[in-house]
Formats: sequence, structure tokens, C-alpha cells
Amino acid sequence: MRLRKLFSFEGRINRSQFWGIIAGLVLFTVAVWSLMSVIPSAEQNDRALRAVIVSCWMALMIWLTITTSARRFHDMGYPTLMILLWLLPFVGPLLVMGWLGCVPGTKGRNKYGREPGRRHEHED
Repeated sequence: MRLRKLFSFEGRINRSQFWGIIAGLVLFTVAVWSLMSVIPSAEQNDRALRAVIVSCWMALMIWLTITTSARRFHDMGYPTLMILLWLLPFVGPLLVMGWLGCVPGTKGRNKYGREPGRRHEHED
């Protein structure tokens, strides 16, 4: 998958692509927090650097979670607005992760594009 596509709302991704992106986000998070552990937090400049790193990390994680969820919902034929389910208190994240990670997408082309993983356009 191209890096540019990670940031896009367009198209579809299947379950394996979804879990691959989630695994990548987890590994990236481990790397960021490992970096954070080597930055001392005693001085004001170091605290500012930590704040900038954490802010950039949070913005990136939120954006990639939104775009990945939208494209996974597209694979099942649902609109982008379904990402609002993440906002349901307590059950939202569990519901969305279970749904996006376990429910198969629609077969063949849908209004969001061709079936992910298919190499040819004549799948319908």
C-alpha cells in the first residue's frame, strides 16, 4: 500500500489490510514511546520537545484511525460517517474494532470502488 493512500478517505481496504495498518500503528507507537523514554524530562526544553512529539503522534494516530476506518467501512458498503461510532462512550471502540476487524466486506465492486486485493476489473 502506498503511503499516500494511508492518508486518504477514498477507496476500500479488506480485513487483512486493516489489521496490517493497525499492526503498523502499534509498532509506530512503540517506537515513539521508546524515543520518549530516552528524552529526559527535567528541563523545560526537554518537556517542550516531549509535548511536540506527543502532539504530532496523537494527530497522526487520530487521522490514520479515521481514514483507515472510513476505507474499511467503505469495503462493507457503509458511508464514511460510520466512523462516528468511535465516539460512543465505552462500547464504541470495541464495537468498531470488532466490526471492522471481523466482518467481511462486500464481494465485487461497490460504490466505493473495486474489491480490495482483486487484480482485475472484471470481478462482477
